Amino acid sequence: MRVLNENFIKLLLNELETGMGYQSVDISFSDGELLKDILVYNAEEIELPKEFIKKNIAAISLHNE
Repeated sequence: MRVLNENFIKLLLNELETGMGYQSVDISFSDGELLKDILVYNAEEIELPKEFIKKNIAAISLHNE
């Protein structure tokens, strides 16, 4: 788990939840990698695979199926 920075938290607080207490998001990293359908809990804690924990997040958007 990793806590998002304040800007991403504010962004997600203004978006709808996917389910009770969580959002499904797509993450773009500054190195160009992209992860889809990642869970964020309470708009602040993101569940990333270990190899992505320290990577710099460039953008977050709600996942659209």
